[in-house]
Amino acid sequence: MITISKAKIKDTFDIVQLEQVIRKEKNVANIYETAAFIRDGFVFVAKDKNKIVGAIISFLSRRNMVFVTDFVVDPEYRNL
Repeated sequence: MITISKAKIKDTFDIVQLEQVIRKEKNVANIYETAAFIRDGFVFVAKDKNKIVGAIISFLSRRNMVFVTDFVVDPEYRNL
């Protein structure tokens, strides 16, 4: 069963790793920037058991608007 929850700082590395796999680039995501989004923004992860299979990275603007900066889904979990 897949669950969706707010990301925790400990999820940072797994989110960055998923982004690298999907984008097929090693330096596509910055671990420090991702951690800052988790700490200050709205980052949610989809997990299958304990494996992160998707993420939505967003932030709240000064005008109380949420902006999605990135979303990723493991190819094996698309179109289920």
